[in-house]
Amino acid sequence: MLFNSFVFLCFFAVFFAIYWSMPRKALYWQNAVLLLASYVFYGWWDWRYLSLISIASLTSYLGAKWIEDKPSYKKPILLVVLGVHLSMLAYFKYAGFFVSSLLLALNKIGFNVDVIYLQIALPVGISFFTFQSLSYAIDVYRQKLTASRSWIEFFSFVSFFPQLVAGPIERAGNLLPQIQKQRVFNFENAGRGLQLILWGLIKKMMVADACAPVVDSVFSNYETASLVDLWWGVFLFGVQIYCDFSAYSEMAMGLALLLGFQLMQNFNYPYFATNIQSFWKRWHISLTTWFKDYIFLPLGGSRVGKGRLLFNIFIVFLISGLWHGANFTFLAWGFYHAVLYGIYVVWVAKWQIRIPGLFAWFFTFICVLIGWVFFRAADIGQAGTFMEGMFSPQRGFAIHYVDAKLLMSLAILVIFEWVHRHRNFGLDLKPGIAQPVRWSLYLMLLTLWLVYANFDEQAFIYFDF
Repeated sequence: MLFNSFVFLCFFAVFFAIYWSMPRKALYWQNAVLLLASYVFYGWWDWRYLSLISIASLTSYLGAKWIEDKPSYKKPILLVVLGVHLSMLAYFKYAGFFVSSLLLALNKIGFNVDVIYLQIALPVGISFFTFQSLSYAIDVYRQKLTASRSWIEFFSFVSFFPQLVAGPIERAGNLLPQIQKQRVFNFENAGRGLQLILWGLIKKMMVADACAPVVDSVFSNYETASLVDLWWGVFLFGVQIYCDFSAYSEMAMGLALLLGFQLMQNFNYPYFATNIQSFWKRWHISLTTWFKDYIFLPLGGSRVGKGRLLFNIFIVFLISGLWHGANFTFLAWGFYHAVLYGIYVVWVAKWQIRIPGLFAWFFTFICVLIGWVFFRAADIGQAGTFMEGMFSPQRGFAIHYVDAKLLMSLAILVIFEWVHRHRNFGLDLKPGIAQPVRWSLYLMLLTLWLVYANFDEQAFIYFDF
């Protein structure tokens, strides 16, 4: 059930009416309706996977209670919780990858093994809800949170449908207290929510979906494409993945506001970053901070020697690459960013090397674009050939795949996000703008969206992670 679909519109309209028709003091029933809607939403893809989110929720719910009630056994209890969550991820996301890699390695050294193994379908959103429920158990173990005593409240937290399948990865310390208290409809928050939804729809259906066919064509014809076409293709993929993913996060934030919840910001104009460290503070913030709090800092963080710091950085980025997908391309992408980040943190930032702002932005942006080749390529071989072509003048300088609609969409994106780069999102207009001007902008964007948007209900990229 996609946010950009008529089915979701109908689903949300019905749920919204029921949700806010609950008596003001009937918090229990409001949460029960929220939980039921979340399970309907997730089960729409495949009802069989409801068992996975139920197991993840139940494991963390009971585990956290037992950690709190039986402190002498809290470490083994936490290990069991970790084992259940990581086992689900390992089986559904990585089993096929490891088996196929092992068979390939055996074949290369002379052992011709022909084994039929099961191709396991990836449950949508499994990386997100497992990390969300897992962080809760860890925080209770660290005594940063008290364990929830209401299974309906906790299950609603894990399965909260606006951000369930593609984030942001919410922390229990932020979202769970909001579920535990009475919500009152707020017209100001609702208006802000509609702004976020409109901007998300524009970024997804006008920009990301317009980039997608060009990206597909360039990456399908990478062996013969010109140098300029290759750069154009990877540039548009950078735009596509940003607009696609940030659009989902912004629509999730908007839907949450309509329901009386405040979700964390997941993107902060990452392509305006002037160094790689700033980029990672702005991109997929919920995942970046998750890795920082639960992997990087426990390893020692930055308060260690240079060698150990580099080791910690590489571990985090390699895990981040593996989190995104079971493919050597994602490991290469993680390794590439680890090198960039390590160089910057250990040498550039430490030695206080000053780089002019415009050049620093351009260099950072180009480095990020090159990394996206690994992310989008089908395999390492394709990525290598693609990047070789990007720096081969003999490929020629012809450019294709350019049209007025695409350029207009890109212009709208750049203008609005640059003007509002100090605000929370691209359509977060400044308070001083007169009401007629404000509504004229909304109507203009809404009209452009209705005329030029792609209504083919294209899935969001991060559903695959």
